[in-house]
Amino acid sequence: MAKMFNDNVRGMLTGVCCAAVMVCGNVSGMMSDVVEIAGSILISDREQFCAITPEEARDIKSIKFDGIEINSSFVSSFYSAMYHCIDSLSFNNCTLIENCFFSDLFDSEYPVVDFAIVNCAISIKDASLVLSLINPHLVRIIDFSKNGFGGHEILFENEILKKRIYGRMCLDAFILKESGFSSNFVDRITQHNIIF
Repeated sequence: MAKMFNDNVRGMLTGVCCAAVMVCGNVSGMMSDVVEIAGSILISDREQFCAITPEEARDIKSIKFDGIEINSSFVSSFYSAMYHCIDSLSFNNCTLIENCFFSDLFDSEYPVVDFAIVNCAISIKDASLVLSLINPHLVRIIDFSKNGFGGHEILFENEILKKRIYGRMCLDAFILKESGFSSNFVDRITQHNIIF
């Protein structure tokens, strides 16, 4: 089951069947060049997202940000528009600028089911803070693949696994593909629904 949550289908809703891809020229009169898949959207331009109103955002059940530069304007827009429960939220190949962090995007107990920060060079400290700010009872899948955590196994185990995952979250899958971990580390922790 966890294999279906790879990069090719990351943007689809958890539990929602796949629908035909429709390229929209205009969504609610505000956004252009947005890809919509069964109630989910793919945004590859920061200005597209900043144009979404809070009313429009309430209809979003799944959103994938791809290649976005996250700055203070984006953080402000995200914080005001995406406060509602969302099924799937992912950031892929995103870059933090203007001293922003992924943890700046969330308030306590952010409601999300399928959550991913993939290939964004998130730090272990920021990842730990993000996990402390998402609802541990609602989230079922977390994907932190390709973030270069390898070489920092002890810090990762203490800050992420022991402090944020074990005994706090009941995950169906914690995906860490291509993260650079040593084989000893992988062998030691694979029994905890962690996918490498």
